[in-house]
Amino acid sequence: EMVAYNTSDITTTAQLYDVMCAELRSRGLWDHFIHEEAPFSRILVEMEVEGLPFDSVSAAELLAKTEDNLGGLREALVAATGAPDFNPGSGDQVARYLYEEVWTAPARFPIPRLAGMSRAQREEAVHRMAPPGVRVTRIGREYAYGERILDGRSLAPPKPSKKDRGKKRPTVSGKVLNVLHGDDAWVADYVAFQRDVKIAGYLRDWIAREHGGRLHGRFDQSGTVTGRLAGREPNLQQVANGAGIRGLFRGNLV
Repeated sequence: EMVAYNTSDITTTAQLYDVMCAELRSRGLWDHFIHEEAPFSRILVEMEVEGLPFDSVSAAELLAKTEDNLGGLREALVAATGAPDFNPGSGDQVARYLYEEVWTAPARFPIPRLAGMSRAQREEAVHRMAPPGVRVTRIGREYAYGERILDGRSLAPPKPSKKDRGKKRPTVSGKVLNVLHGDDAWVADYVAFQRDVKIAGYLRDWIAREHGGRLHGRFDQSGTVTGRLAGREPNLQQVANGAGIRGLFRGNLV
């Protein structure tokens, strides 16, 4: 089975080479491929094998610090909205809170077993138990569900860019919000929250991929239409600046 699998793999690659070679020749690109593109392939393989030195111990410490900071930011963001179930990671909830004068947030609260009651009595009892500001819409076995009517921040939404036109909600991009409403305290915390979420994501991915004190990213020559390299697994071409991130790459970088 292994021989058959590898034979198929090699045969298919050879056939693909013939097809691609004919395609490049028909477009007058064969000489460019041979003299401009192919010579870099060996260098890129050497780069991938060599990898970049990476301080995983310091990365773990920075991740713990970032996650602790994220917890504080999340708590402050949620408390300011007045909705205990508010999710700062939900773009829809964030957009409603930022741009609407009054908005509704989903609510859920536990209820006791109300055996022996009629439906009307049960509904009346649950409505009395509902937290202030919560309108009950559905009663389950252990929980009641509804929506909480809250004040929004009534900020002016950004004008949609070409790529955002037709979308259901305005953007909540940290970069855009920082320019338009960076003086708003909640927005400042939200922008910091988004930044830390991204940094934590980078760190978790890098720590998981670290091998022998190095990170071995991929450099794809054919990953973009423009011809520039595409980095992935992980993308070492785009490393965040700030928060001590670039200091994690220590040693011989060349």
